[in-house]
Formats: sequence, C-alpha cells, structure tokens
Amino acid sequence: MVTDAAVKDAAVVDLMVAEVEQDLEPLIPLFMQTRQENLAGLEAGLLASDFKAMEMIGHNLKGAGGAYGFLPVSEIGDLIEQAARINDSTAIRTLTGRLRVYLGNVQIRYV
Repeated sequence: MVTDAAVKDAAVVDLMVAEVEQDLEPLIPLFMQTRQENLAGLEAGLLASDFKAMEMIGHNLKGAGGAYGFLPVSEIGDLIEQAARINDSTAIRTLTGRLRVYLGNVQIRYV
C-alpha cells in the first residue's frame, strides 16, 4: 500500500550522490537517457490514465536503479509500481516529480 508517509519519504532525496561502480561508467549516459524516457512515459501515462503502463515503468525503475547504484530510483520506482496498482494518480504525479528532481540533481561518484 502506498502511504502518504512513503510518498513524503521519497520526497526527501537527501542522497544526491550515487556511488556507481567504475566499470559501469560507459553505461551511465544511456541509463540516464532511459530514465528521462521513463519520466516522459509516466507523464504520458498520467495523461491517458494508463496505470498498467505506469506500473511497468515503476517496476523497471525499481530494478534498474539498484543495479546501477541509484537506490532512490529503485525506491521511487517501487512506490510508483504500488501506486499504479491501486490507480493512485496523485501519488504517481508526486513521485514522478520527485524522480525528476533526483535525476536533475544527482551527482555521480565512480568507485
């Protein structure tokens, strides 16, 4: 269940530094481009009330974020997936904004 507290926790994106393994560095530009495409897909899904599409995007975000060292992407993706399952467009809109802020401000540190 998506709670207001979970949405607000996702809003606190204190971790604006992603520690990414050095060998993934060549893949990060495509990763970030794909996240921008995910944002566009979420916005289109909101306009069309296509909760199934938004659920799939949330699921993909959940898997991709952690795999590349962007844990907040995974956390927000999980919440988007949950919100889409219950047709909660308000939560999805808020979480999409949080994702946009995170992606626009995250600093990448290669380790």
